[in-house]
Amino acid sequence: MAAAVVNKSFPAEKVVAEIEEEREKLKQWRDGGATGWDTVLDEVVRQSDEFEQELRNRYSVTSKKKWKTWEAAKLGKLQAEYVKDYFVGSKHVHGMLSALVERQEGLYVPDAIYCLTSSLTMVVVLLNVYFRIPADLGNDSLAVVREAKKARDSALAAALTL
Repeated sequence: MAAAVVNKSFPAEKVVAEIEEEREKLKQWRDGGATGWDTVLDEVVRQSDEFEQELRNRYSVTSKKKWKTWEAAKLGKLQAEYVKDYFVGSKHVHGMLSALVERQEGLYVPDAIYCLTSSLTMVVVLLNVYFRIPADLGNDSLAVVREAKKARDSALAAALTL
């Protein structure tokens, strides 16, 4: 919005740039060799071309600018906010464990622990069957999964009451 206040042609240019970007993705998917989708993707690409041309004509868009996020932030004089948000986002993407631990709701850690526990327990059960380890190990493993699920559900219920 800040970029649109500074440059009245920004909204139309940004929409056209996004249509172009999405159309390129569609073309890549089509060319990826997924059988059965060629006709549908060709039609969507054709419609995207038409819509782009309609917008270009209606709003006199001649620019081929891509309007990446940084460019829009700079135009709107929001570089500092962009940098802050970028590093917060990068922390999430590049430091998943840290991002999970810092979630305010506290829902991700119990769920991640449950998923990990369940997966590892199922591996133990499969190994039990494959290597013919005494049967009581399998029952104990399933009990661990049930307890992990109870702990996760309890954490979820507690978080929802906050």
